[in-house]
Amino acid sequence: MHSAHSSVSERLQRRIGKEPLAALIGQPLAFNHCLYICLSLCRAIVRAHRAGYGVNPLDIHAVFVDPDGVVSFGESQTLQQYAPADIATKCLDDSLCLSQHCLALLAASGDKDPHCYDLLNDLFQQDHMPCATIEQQLLQLYQGRHLSDTQHTEAAALVDTQKMGLLDVLETTAHIKTYLFHHHQHEQNLLVIHILHNSFGYSTLKQLVNVHEPHLASIHAVSRVDSGFIVIQEYLPGGSLAERIQQPHPPYHYNPLPLASFLLIARQLVAGLERAHEYGILHGNLSATTVYYDDADYIHLTDFGVAAATASAPATGRKPGSVDIRYPKKRHWYPMLDEPLSEVTDIFGCGLLFYQLLIGDEPRWRGRTFQEGRLFNQLPDTIRRIMRTLLQLTPSKRYQTMGELKLALADVSLDAPKAATTRTAHSAIQLTDKANPVGERKKVLFFLLLVLFFIVCVNMGILLTDL
Repeated sequence: MHSAHSSVSERLQRRIGKEPLAALIGQPLAFNHCLYICLSLCRAIVRAHRAGYGVNPLDIHAVFVDPDGVVSFGESQTLQQYAPADIATKCLDDSLCLSQHCLALLAASGDKDPHCYDLLNDLFQQDHMPCATIEQQLLQLYQGRHLSDTQHTEAAALVDTQKMGLLDVLETTAHIKTYLFHHHQHEQNLLVIHILHNSFGYSTLKQLVNVHEPHLASIHAVSRVDSGFIVIQEYLPGGSLAERIQQPHPPYHYNPLPLASFLLIARQLVAGLERAHEYGILHGNLSATTVYYDDADYIHLTDFGVAAATASAPATGRKPGSVDIRYPKKRHWYPMLDEPLSEVTDIFGCGLLFYQLLIGDEPRWRGRTFQEGRLFNQLPDTIRRIMRTLLQLTPSKRYQTMGELKLALADVSLDAPKAATTRTAHSAIQLTDKANPVGERKKVLFFLLLVLFFIVCVNMGILLTDL
């Protein structure tokens, strides 16, 4: 039984060409199309899991599929935020739910590949397999069958298809195409990134081939082609930092991180940038969408040189769930700055990203003054000092090297937040009381009324005694 709200949502989705999953289960759809719907549904659930949300029970009337097989959740699909201690178990429950609906969808397909169907049936029958693992298994089984002949032809022109097989096209824009390949000999997935129409960023990425740092995405090769150049990079299956901190539903706000989680990310990020800067390599595009996780949950910084490579491209607007701070007429993507790209602009970029991780929003300035809000003032003193230095609009007032920032972060103690927050809250209360004369007058007036009431009561008692 569905509410009027869900019925309205369903009609709106149908109007733009989407069908609820419930209407497709039992239909004799093409086997490859069914398989891609399963993959897309799995990816949607994985994105929710990365943000700490689950989808069980999955309402197949509120899961919508567009003509290409891409899945999205309707407004009436309940997304439950899981407690960190429960998330592993809850996510396995979601994978069982996913398997149930995928098997129902595939069972009615009219042109099954018997061998592939048996493999899928075995896959979905397995217990205790996370959705992220199911996604990787589906990619290997699917082998890019959902892609067009044009996409296969374009990808084949970039690599040796005897050594690498195309699995998927992850991104296509006016200036970048990102492909996912499987290297048969090395038994690993790799990204092949095609930078189109220009060579900006080529020298930066070429330098990174020789840089080995655990928190930088490994670049295996960079080579020129007629239409630009290609980059072969390690594939990081853990998804982006943005996926982990954003809410998986509109308006896609970011969730602030606990201090321990923030410090773990910040210290890894700064270590990677310090190493890059030692080689004279600048980033220019720091954001939660350029930080990715491997399968062991270590972070890796990606997209070096992309700011330069796409600076001349027209602005495309903000995609749902992403934070896009590009300014196409500037030399890099950091707002509020009009200065050449340098180490200190990357340091400012750290300030932007750190603020989002700690507060869940973007920092704001009034004129050239950084605006400190209520949540910011609840941070420990050491963190606030670091953030004020990072977000200085005058370059000379920031940290001048990543080494300086690394030392400042090393001085932050995990034992400090509770006491610091308590002191900050107490100070805030005192400041509010002093700065609020209306509140003081109300207290005085209340006291005078109480005294007057007491006097009246006393007089009434005397009067009754006289009577």
